[in-house]
Amino acid sequence: MNKTYCTAAFTHIYSDSAGNYKLCCHAYDDKNELKHFSSKDTAPFEFFLSDAMEDIRQRMIEGEEIGGCEKCYDIEREGFQSPRLFKYHSHIPKFQRFDVGDVTLKLRVFGNYCNLACYMCIPYNSSTRIKELKEANMFEEISKKDFDARIDVNQWKVMTEDILNHIDRVKHLHITGGEPLQLPKQYKFIESIPDDVAKNISLSFDTNFTELNYKGKNIFDYTERFFHTSFGISCDHFGDKLSWIRYPIDIKKFEDNLRFFKDNAPYNYKVRINVTTSILNVEDLFEIRDYYSDMGFEVDFTNTVNSPLYLNIKNHPNKEQLIKKYKNDKDMFYILRNLHRDRNEDEWKYALSYIKRLNAHRNSNFEELWPEYNV
Repeated sequence: MNKTYCTAAFTHIYSDSAGNYKLCCHAYDDKNELKHFSSKDTAPFEFFLSDAMEDIRQRMIEGEEIGGCEKCYDIEREGFQSPRLFKYHSHIPKFQRFDVGDVTLKLRVFGNYCNLACYMCIPYNSSTRIKELKEANMFEEISKKDFDARIDVNQWKVMTEDILNHIDRVKHLHITGGEPLQLPKQYKFIESIPDDVAKNISLSFDTNFTELNYKGKNIFDYTERFFHTSFGISCDHFGDKLSWIRYPIDIKKFEDNLRFFKDNAPYNYKVRINVTTSILNVEDLFEIRDYYSDMGFEVDFTNTVNSPLYLNIKNHPNKEQLIKKYKNDKDMFYILRNLHRDRNEDEWKYALSYIKRLNAHRNSNFEELWPEYNV
């Protein structure tokens, strides 16, 4: 296997929070060779089967580095296992392929309704987040127009028809939002997939897991036709700190849903706690892992807040102590990599100012939860 080949180029269709197509969710924006493709005007398989993608695949096979893939190249040069290796083709050469097929679709096209206003969320990804920021007169300051991935009705029809016309190529649907378990378009789409096709497709959801029912039916009722279903549960703390970070989550209902899943999920369902690490939880990662592990769940620390960058853990004032704390833990590789980035004091000050203003609007108890920040 050469050092630039990646199965994502052959099996993965991904669009980001701005609606831009990329090779995967780890690809950088600034050097993305595919940034002229957008889900707002290009159907998924029109993009995937384009001459531009064919050119990238051929160049990968020949060992050429691809613009946007620098994250993996850099991690591997540092001597670590990158997403290219552990996520997309950890079983090479068994699954190495040079044709397109067994496609995973991860598209932000089902809507942005969400019942939570997580403090680090890209505003256009959550209707409740937009509402809160507008009420606090902070929307124009915090939001970025180029992150608006919403598409109109006509383009939605074009995209879904394109997917259904190529559904025989699809192996995995990775559904995000908004909050996907509350998005009507998501349910409408998966119900449109014929039974004889659905039985060969796996589903995965990025979800806050606060609501498992839709129109009187449980999520199991909607997904039982599919081969396998998994849930990546966005959860960044527990108790009152989780309530502040993922405001206004109902902690009791959330934990009741976790227990319900653990007690009732069929054998072909899986759940994992996905912690998005930011300046507000980076000191407590061991405690978070222990809390949910004790409940019987796997905990993942792959995700860190990079947009907005001022909430990234690189700016934490106690980063040196945190590096020492996590340096020997194999689960904390991405945490350590971010902590080693250059700190920006101005970003840190802005982060505290932003949190203080948001807390005032919520009339909440940030000062009690994080007294060390003296906000």
